[in-house]
Amino acid sequence: LLFYISTGYAAGVSDTTIPEGWLPKPTHFRNPYEESKWDAEMLIKEYHKSYGTNYLILRPTIILSNHPEDAQRIKNQTVYLYTRIVKQIIDLSDEERTNIKILGRPESELNFVKIDLLIQLIDNIKKLGITNKIFNVANPEPTSAKVITDTLQECLQKKVVFDFQTTLTEEDLTSTERR
Repeated sequence: LLFYISTGYAAGVSDTTIPEGWLPKPTHFRNPYEESKWDAEMLIKEYHKSYGTNYLILRPTIILSNHPEDAQRIKNQTVYLYTRIVKQIIDLSDEERTNIKILGRPESELNFVKIDLLIQLIDNIKKLGITNKIFNVANPEPTSAKVITDTLQECLQKKVVFDFQTTLTEEDLTSTERR
């Protein structure tokens, strides 16, 4: 059995529901990681066709853990790293109020899956003996970027304003002025 953990983002940029099956090649990936996951799925597909090897692919979205023992191992991954960077920016600021510009829309959604639920799913699939299947593993209630920044504001000791912008100017990228 080829068991592979892919990503819910292997479909690249898409406005439609992602099927639980083989994906056509997306016209655009957000980053090389997504593309590498799609490529790996295609290798598994070809291996299955050529050799008849059974497979199981899980496509979780962003995996989160609340286990303290995982903290050191995952501190430089995605959301954890971004949160640490924001905290460092705020800690370095000697201003009473810190403005942080974020390129994006506040209503943009992130989809988090708890590691415990993923482990439970893997255990259930193993017990049922399921093979030759692809499962999308996503939270039915995604979290908006605004909820995340609001939560960060509540947790921090300083006044922080997150300024969502859909574009950045040359001045935004080169300015060292604190506002």
